[in-house]
Amino acid sequence: MGKGPLAERIRWAADKGFGAVSFEDRQLTAEGNDKIGPEVERLIGKLGLAVTIHPSPGPRGSPEKEAVFLKGIERAADLQKTTGRVRSIGIDPAWVSKEGVVVYDAERTERALEEIARATDGLGVRVAVENWKINPEREEFLRLKKAIDGAELHILLDLGHLHVMHDDTVEAAREVPLSVCEVHVSDNKGRTDEHMPLGRGTMPIDGIARVMRERGEDCIWTLEMRARFNYAECTISHPGARRSFYHTRDRLRKALDAAERARPDA
Repeated sequence: MGKGPLAERIRWAADKGFGAVSFEDRQLTAEGNDKIGPEVERLIGKLGLAVTIHPSPGPRGSPEKEAVFLKGIERAADLQKTTGRVRSIGIDPAWVSKEGVVVYDAERTERALEEIARATDGLGVRVAVENWKINPEREEFLRLKKAIDGAELHILLDLGHLHVMHDDTVEAAREVPLSVCEVHVSDNKGRTDEHMPLGRGTMPIDGIARVMRERGEDCIWTLEMRARFNYAECTISHPGARRSFYHTRDRLRKALDAAERARPDA
């Protein structure tokens, strides 16, 4: 197609029925064929794709990671200014290693969210933080919401994380304390975050889709499967991976359609 690997992957995703793409901060700062340059920006606009950004503050005490994170946020703001297609920026919770154990870093998480709010002020981009074992408390999400100046805080809801953390995943989704701007979709068996295609584990996707509809969430659903199932391999040489990817796409679509039909006013 003549526009480099990133453009080809974006076009492939659109051809397969996806209406949004998600970039990590390392992709926002990439050079060469993976650079998000003017051609990619034009393609996003031409295809009418929404964009979500998923940077990670990383561990405390990593200047290199901090620089990539800040540069990625500024690039995301520029991307919104040129395309108007960036819906949200959702970060992983920041962490610090203490005696080899990953511990939630509340101060750095708050600072990272403030940096995003500052960079995107007035641009209509939603700011979010992801749920995980290191930041599970409802009160912490509510505290961060009050602490972030100039932006309403949302949750990037990772279903794999939620399924590992709670016995009743559907009820846990119902009780998420903030509005949801994006959902990361994968499957597991409730023990570890395996990032499998839907149907390989015990993820109650129908119930979750129904709850998100009941809550009135306006969110993007992003497939987040491990590398052996990712779109790069799906478009190259792995028919089994392609089948798993398409199955997850279709299974999610079926769940969302059923949830829409179940609405009282549908």
